Amino acid sequence: MHEFLTGMVSDDAASVVRGRVTRRGDVVMLERWSTGVDGGPRQTLYEFDLAQGCNLIHYVRRAPERGYLDEERYSYDSINGVFVPRKVTLHNEQREHAGGQYVRDWTVEFTENQVNEPLAPSEFTFEAMEVLPGAFVTDDRFGLRYTYGVREVEIDMPVPALPEPETHRPWLFTQRRIDAQIKALEAESLEDSLRNLAEIEMYVWPGKALDAFGLQLPLADSAGEWDVDLVMSNRRFVKVLQEISSLPQAEQAALLRQYMRTSLASYQTLLEEYVRETTEKVLAPGVVLVAGPSFRMSNNSDGSATLQGARYRLLALLLVAGNARLKEVAPAVLAIAQEARKQRLKFYDTKQFNRQAAYIMLKHASLYNRQIVGMALLATCVDPADTDGFLSGLDVEWKTKKLTYYDAAATPYDHHASTGSVPVDYSKGELLVRYLGPLGDGKFDRILERAMASQRD
Repeated sequence: MHEFLTGMVSDDAASVVRGRVTRRGDVVMLERWSTGVDGGPRQTLYEFDLAQGCNLIHYVRRAPERGYLDEERYSYDSINGVFVPRKVTLHNEQREHAGGQYVRDWTVEFTENQVNEPLAPSEFTFEAMEVLPGAFVTDDRFGLRYTYGVREVEIDMPVPALPEPETHRPWLFTQRRIDAQIKALEAESLEDSLRNLAEIEMYVWPGKALDAFGLQLPLADSAGEWDVDLVMSNRRFVKVLQEISSLPQAEQAALLRQYMRTSLASYQTLLEEYVRETTEKVLAPGVVLVAGPSFRMSNNSDGSATLQGARYRLLALLLVAGNARLKEVAPAVLAIAQEARKQRLKFYDTKQFNRQAAYIMLKHASLYNRQIVGMALLATCVDPADTDGFLSGLDVEWKTKKLTYYDAAATPYDHHASTGSVPVDYSKGELLVRYLGPLGDGKFDRILERAMASQRD
């Protein structure tokens, strides 16, 4: 081991100033002092524990003049004669990086390790591995290719070659998920569906491919397109849009006012909590982010709304209210729109937030979707006779998306339909959903001001 470690010192002779290998009890330490490409000093430390299989237990790399520190610690468990990781802690900081500071800590704990435990042959059956019928199987042991569950194959050496199966449905898993979604939605009342609009899953599956990442502030005019598609891909949103239209307008308005009011309060609380908990290490100016901020994209186990779920519910409610053209919900829509503009002004403030955090919070955590909010303002607050002329003066267009009914076999967003494997199913009916085309901050402000003026009149 000593030869190996001394070799680590000499391998980089051009940059290594000096190095040494020492031992303290079972711990062997390699220290290196070198010169970086910028001419600054570098210090590196490796500590290996002979009592833990000679595994690395501590690593440190420093560049003092840059304020750079990278530190890793490892602990191990001995299981069946093999040392496996139990806990890993990582710390990285850069005090002078891109004009700011960056600090990040990770902790990884392995809750269960199994080594050399015998496995029963039954663990390797298709059933145990939860292979779904319709999965295409290639068995290199016997030169077989077949579709599981479509044709029974008995393996008894020697195995004759089988012809390529005629029936292969790679979208079977997609259809099973769709069927499960439809079944769940059929069991919901309209109020259940309104409440459950905060469940995040149906927004992200099938969802929409992630749009290009950038740090454009002010936001690009088309920044809201992705969220528009996510909402419209949700079969629960489509169900609400379908079913609420069968109610008298007064009942439609009463339901939407109720859920807009309670949903806005819930969302504001969740956003405030998120900002409070992440400001110091993620959002604050001077913090340099490798990635993030990040958000939970799954449902809470207790059924309560996540930040993303509460946000999407409000955007969905605005799309419903605007397409129903319910004047009675104008005050609730205005309250959401004013909150959205307030968030824009807040996250544009570089004295409160670093640029990357501000961009992601505004685009992916705020209500500032100009295309949805602007549409709802015009549809609920402004006289329809004035709307088209007003938009023409702003050089903003209406956009329309044709959707299926919620229980269609395939919507425009489902994977097998979007790839052309099956046709979009409009057999049960179709819905046309309106929203605004791309628009910037100034045009949104004019729409909000016009809506506020119309309500005062």
